[in-house]
Amino acid sequence: MTETRNRRDLPDNREMEVRRNLPHGRRKKKRKRISGLPIIIVLILILALLILGASYFYMNGNRLSLPGEWTREIDISDYAIKEAETYLQTAAYGDEVDVSKYIADVKVVSELTVTKDGIITERISKDSYDCAAALCMAGLEEAVRELIGKRIENTYIATDMSVDELVKETFDISLSDYLAEYGPTLIPDFTELENEYGRDVTYEATRDSMTITYSDGDVADCSYAVAHGMLVIDYKDGAAIYYEGGK
Repeated sequence: MTETRNRRDLPDNREMEVRRNLPHGRRKKKRKRISGLPIIIVLILILALLILGASYFYMNGNRLSLPGEWTREIDISDYAIKEAETYLQTAAYGDEVDVSKYIADVKVVSELTVTKDGIITERISKDSYDCAAALCMAGLEEAVRELIGKRIENTYIATDMSVDELVKETFDISLSDYLAEYGPTLIPDFTELENEYGRDVTYEATRDSMTITYSDGDVADCSYAVAHGMLVIDYKDGAAIYYEGGK
């Protein structure tokens, strides 16, 4: 009985032959399971390196070197308005004209050049100075036109002539030419601005600090930053000055 059961348990020859001829793909093999944790760690490291690399190139792409050509705007509107008001107040009803309506946002450009040899030069742009002067004179012309109109109204003079026509008839000269000839100088003299803002100095700079030496031997310590097309020079004993450019 036992012998019969054992024979039945053994596979016959046909079954053994079928098993030998099975395709390899259908044979069951034990596969090693690989843990997903190391893969996740590697992916996180790669992502972190990519972010750091992108940040580095972004910051350095927007960071310019200190040597270059920089500019800043100097607002002289208050000076021009005060000069225009003084001129108009010599006439009756001159204080009734709001000069700031006609003279505003008057600026001159200061050009800064920083060389690799440790030299800084700063000059007022003559073109910007001439534009500022013309802008102020055009504003004064509008203010005078308003003033004359008010005077005509207050004297009850009936006329169909414009202010410009009245000026031309009275002085035999246009209003703009009259002001150019006899009007005030509304902005500081060019030489005065050059003396105040122009300079020829030398400097020594480290990563974020700079020492400026003036022609008279005075020394100024300051910090600076160059990024995103801006140069900021922050003097320790004064205000920060902002420049644009870096060409």
